[in-house]
Amino acid sequence: MKNIWKNLKTTLFGTIAGVPTIIEGAQSHNLGHILAGLGALLLGLFAKDHTSE
Repeated sequence: MKNIWKNLKTTLFGTIAGVPTIIEGAQSHNLGHILAGLGALLLGLFAKDHTSE
């Protein structure tokens, strides 16, 4: 259960980092910001916290 919470935190923080950047890029018509936001979002979705046991 602890590992699920850690991965959920990673996904949540990736989403929090990515979505505002995507919105800002869409409002200013800046493709670079949109792509950076998508990268952060995808990284957060597919990232897995490192566990050392």
